[in-house]
Amino acid sequence: MKCIATVISRRTLLKRGACAAAVAAAPATARRRSSRSDAFLHDVQRRTFRFFWETTNPANGLAADRWPTRSFASIAATGFALSALPVGVERGFVGRRLAAERALTTLRFFAEAPQGPAASGMTGYKGFFYHFLDPATGARFGKTELSTIDTALLLAGALLVKNYFDRPAEKPIGEVPEILEGVAAWIASRAA
Repeated sequence: MKCIATVISRRTLLKRGACAAAVAAAPATARRRSSRSDAFLHDVQRRTFRFFWETTNPANGLAADRWPTRSFASIAATGFALSALPVGVERGFVGRRLAAERALTTLRFFAEAPQGPAASGMTGYKGFFYHFLDPATGARFGKTELSTIDTALLLAGALLVKNYFDRPAEKPIGEVPEILEGVAAWIASRAA
């Protein structure tokens, strides 16, 4: 399989990812031949990390939904930004302490964000979060809906950082359970 591409499309990216997975399982001699694939994947990881690091509001951890046109933050993008933090640490793109601080800021923001039935000024309701939020305040953007899938993507990022940042100095990250408990309590109340 040829693993060198001139145009990077979604199909090309998936094909390259399949090549990288096959190379990782290959003997060491075959891995040496994959330096272009390794360089490509490293570049994709670096660029992806930098996108999330640079477009996320460091004051609250909210990640931009699109760039370069700033409009609103997305809770799904925020979940992906959280997921990028361990990758950034492991690849040496950011120091562990800075990444842990960003994770804690984000988790604290969501744990303390206002939830309720009001049409404005809220970040979520009954443990779920609005799809789009004002990037500065974290309040519901316009008339956007509560989003189960985007809340799940946010929570996946939250779970990842809570498990990754497990050193004694990072203990506060694991002590921000409110964002997970809100959704779990609401689901349990509906199942009864």
